[in-house]
Amino acid sequence: MSDGNSLVRVRYYLERGRTYQSSGEVEKSYELFSDAFAISEEMELDFYAIDAAHMFALAYTELSKDIWLARNESARLKRIKRLGEFGESTLGVNKESGN
Repeated sequence: MSDGNSLVRVRYYLERGRTYQSSGEVEKSYELFSDAFAISEEMELDFYAIDAAHMFALAYTELSKDIWLARNESARLKRIKRLGEFGESTLGVNKESGN
């Protein structure tokens, strides 16, 4: 069963996580929602476990979106560089002379 301190910690972690998430610090919110969920599960605080799981999923989605966007940008820059090198080699462009 739950005790008062556990409930206070869960609510604190949830609200602090929401604050971090809304300010763009998704990684910090992810950790707090995970902690809130673990405590809620252990203390059988079902309502808060559901809330924490929901917020965790939102943070995870936001975090994974940022990771994929960064990967896509990196891949896009590599493709542009390869295309530039391909154009230089096939068109016989000389960087030094500008021809």
